[in-house]
Amino acid sequence: MLTRTIGQLSSGTTLSTSDYIEAEISGASKKITIQTLLNYMTPLGAIVETAYKRTPAADFPAVPVSSDVTVDEANYPLLVSELRADAAEVWLTAGTVITSINVNATAGSNLTSVDSAFTIILAALTEEYAIQSAYSIAVTIGGTDYKVASLSSVIGITGTIATGATTMTIYPHRIVGSTTTAKVFKDAGRATMSHDGNLRIAGTRRRHHMQGHLHGDTSYPLQIRSTLQSGGSATGAWVGGSGTDIKTYYTDATNGTPIPGPESEPNSTSVYRYIWAQVYNP
Repeated sequence: MLTRTIGQLSSGTTLSTSDYIEAEISGASKKITIQTLLNYMTPLGAIVETAYKRTPAADFPAVPVSSDVTVDEANYPLLVSELRADAAEVWLTAGTVITSINVNATAGSNLTSVDSAFTIILAALTEEYAIQSAYSIAVTIGGTDYKVASLSSVIGITGTIATGATTMTIYPHRIVGSTTTAKVFKDAGRATMSHDGNLRIAGTRRRHHMQGHLHGDTSYPLQIRSTLQSGGSATGAWVGGSGTDIKTYYTDATNGTPIPGPESEPNSTSVYRYIWAQVYNP
């Protein structure tokens, strides 16, 4: 911890980032480069953005998240341990936040539900799988990391564990079999964890979604009129005018013409995002 600087700069002094100051740290006098001080002014793990692409370097110790990245302790000595220790929090509807989830281990290395926390974490892992097309997040039981082998109403893991009641924890950034590396995922946009208490799990990703809804009026749901068959009759109401293509979108004459695209999204400006690591060793 930096407790005080020693000395005073003269008026008009010009400094470079390679210059150093002498400081007292935990009772000992040490020399610290100005670049190091600048690096430590941004919190470890902070998300930083730049208008143009940067390459990790001593003066920019950050992990780019434009793709999935394996982060090595040799390059990022401070960040990896922090990522590995980060346990996913499950926010229950009662307002309780937990990281240790009660499960039952059954024959065949399956983990089954005990309470709502399991349902929440299962939904997050299933969503992650839909994005990655792979089981990218492991589960930890009794201090051992296990790869996920399958997801359904239960979580299947690779490995053998004792049957019965136990607890599991999810460390989204851990890599099974390694203690010196961690993973960060491609940035797919940011959302506050958790806007409704349990939908979003920090460290996991979600696809774009549209709020579930129905189409209808106050008297009955609109239906597409069926084709008349021999001896039958058509029921329901036309959607729009007779023969209107319901796939076509139209302006409401107030809010402009709808803009089609591959996903629902707000107005935005593209930037580059990084996770700040404070120290980077090439």
